[in-house]
Amino acid sequence: MNKTREHKYIFKMLKAVLSNNYTLTVEKDLDWNYIYKLCKFHQIDNIIGYISNKPEYMPEDIYKKFQLAKQKGMVREINQYYELQMIQKKFAEYGIENMPLKGSILKKYYPSPDMRFLTDLDILFKDKKTELVKQALLEIDYQVYVTGDHHDVYIKEPYMTVEMHRKCYNDNDSLDILFDNIWQRCTKANKDNEYTYEMSIDDFYLYMVGHMAKHFKFGGIGIRMLLDFMIFENRLEKDCNRSYIEFNLDKAGLLQFEKEIKEILKKCLDDNYQLENDDLINYIINSGAYGTTQNSLNNEILKDGNTTNKIIKNRVKILFEIVFPCLNNMKEKYSYVNHFPFLLPIAWIHRGIAKIMDDKSEFIKIIKRPFNKHKISETGEALKKVGLDKDEIL
Repeated sequence: MNKTREHKYIFKMLKAVLSNNYTLTVEKDLDWNYIYKLCKFHQIDNIIGYISNKPEYMPEDIYKKFQLAKQKGMVREINQYYELQMIQKKFAEYGIENMPLKGSILKKYYPSPDMRFLTDLDILFKDKKTELVKQALLEIDYQVYVTGDHHDVYIKEPYMTVEMHRKCYNDNDSLDILFDNIWQRCTKANKDNEYTYEMSIDDFYLYMVGHMAKHFKFGGIGIRMLLDFMIFENRLEKDCNRSYIEFNLDKAGLLQFEKEIKEILKKCLDDNYQLENDDLINYIINSGAYGTTQNSLNNEILKDGNTTNKIIKNRVKILFEIVFPCLNNMKEKYSYVNHFPFLLPIAWIHRGIAKIMDDKSEFIKIIKRPFNKHKISETGEALKKVGLDKDEIL
């Protein structure tokens, strides 16, 4: 069923909130249940809650859901702001240099910081301070959730998640090399805290584009990331050094990607543009806030090439990984595998039975995902259009 009118109206509502001079039109016969679910899928329902007056014909129950999302967003922002201040204060006590990343910075440029949904706090630190970071966070009631090569995850019940990054990893060799020495180019962000730093606006933008490209490759991006581009263009782009940015994006193979994302944003915000004719925009709309597992699987299949033999080989490989996850992945779900790794086959059986008991039809859908030829082709076309289909980038 064609939902182009609903998609267009979502962008109109977003413009009404994020722009100072846009008047929302009145439209009848919109599928408001679909609109709400899609906004929630993209984690922008809290932004819609900021519409000053309830749009005519919006059902009261839907309006209340958007208002509730707004209120929850405000509470989430207060909690995250407080936690970040407490973390940075504790880091200062331990002499831990730190740099907030991504949404933690960009949210300051939204009309209200709570509009930028943050699932967690992302903070860069120096690898040599790993043990001090752990000690500092444990002192303020965080627990180690998982450790990794690029970042460690800490949680505080019932709602806080903090990702401590050792490097600004973008899965792009050129950008990863550029950001390996980011500490040499950053400056102190707060005169009252000598251990908190910030990137230059140019480096921040490069990291934002690289991070978005990584998401696009491994699952897709949604409306929320497009809005980040909109906010950056409106508030910060005038102060950028485009020569520096274009040189590094070109070197990273992402200049076409940036151009296409800018064009997509322009089209989405154009009231007269026909979204239903744009496969790339529809791909983004269907990807949600963090992309989908289907897109991720399709990308894995396409990495090795799109010849029939290679696709079949990678389908079988992906299917095996779905049915038999690796030991590290199983450790998170089944604690007994941590102590007795030889029980991994038992854990596979345990997992399979649990999945079937929980929802047999959904489990079958998951198994079938690597074999959806149409979706594989759709992902391949999307990657090609934004210039991410090249082997050196993938």
